[in-house]
Amino acid sequence: RAMFHRAYDAYVHHAAPGSDLRPLACAPGDFDLSKIPYLTLVDALDALVLLGNVTEFARGVERLRRAEERAGAPLFAVDQNVSLFETNIRALGGLLGAHQLAEDFVTPVPRDHVLDPNSGEVLRGPLPDGDGGGRWEYDGLLLRLARDLADRLLPAFDTPTGIPYGSINLIHGVPRGETTESSAAGAGSLTLEFETLGRLTQDPRYGAAAKKAAAALWTRRNDFNLVGKHIDNHSGRWTESLAGIGSNADSFYEYKLKYYVLTGDEAHFHMFRELNRGVEEHLEEKEFHSSVSMNTGRGGGGRRVFESLAAFWPG
Repeated sequence: RAMFHRAYDAYVHHAAPGSDLRPLACAPGDFDLSKIPYLTLVDALDALVLLGNVTEFARGVERLRRAEERAGAPLFAVDQNVSLFETNIRALGGLLGAHQLAEDFVTPVPRDHVLDPNSGEVLRGPLPDGDGGGRWEYDGLLLRLARDLADRLLPAFDTPTGIPYGSINLIHGVPRGETTESSAAGAGSLTLEFETLGRLTQDPRYGAAAKKAAAALWTRRNDFNLVGKHIDNHSGRWTESLAGIGSNADSFYEYKLKYYVLTGDEAHFHMFRELNRGVEEHLEEKEFHSSVSMNTGRGGGGRRVFESLAAFWPG
């Protein structure tokens, strides 16, 4: 708890509204893959609720609200090219997780502990004395922000295969000259957040887009139940035939199982079991997993590099 608050307070004091904190310089950073305001704050809101710091959660929500008011535009209406995958897991996932926790666990707090009663600015630091000025209550702002962000991400899915582009501009859509090469992890790790948003808003477009992308990758597995790491989202042909559970593929497997746990969808559990069978038959090397050519399986063309990103698999 102390470590979290030390890092969070440092970000708020030295870096907000930047996307992240440069710890040595104590200055705002600019996370290359998702250059959006308050990214670290958005990603940390759910942790504030879990740690019981409702006042700081309320201040965080109000920082986002004030940022929109000052800009006179939606928070995510920024002319930046961002990674679809990174923005999904960090920003969209952060907003949705915090919204759901807030709906169930955030109780009203004194408004004067959140906003300065004279200036209306968001407070920082220790709680002031007194508890006048009424109560602050969560009003669903994070879900509205999540929907606006997802609407800015949806154009990435407009491809012949349904497999999305890897990058998207949050104002203009797919960047001019954007590559048609997408990673299996980037395109296949969107279902949890988009399906959750679809259910919360009763708008099936979000979940349908993400599930279509994941299914498009699944149907292009080979007879070994292996998938490559990169694919052309127009032709549907694999551009990198290396198969493994590490970088550029890891969360594709993870999301298949987690989607089943979240929704009870047996089809996703079946897909995970088939993919797992391919991993067990062709990638296992005693306690570790290597990478192999999806065209030959254990037959050759492999790479014996054990990546940290594969550490999730035993869980």
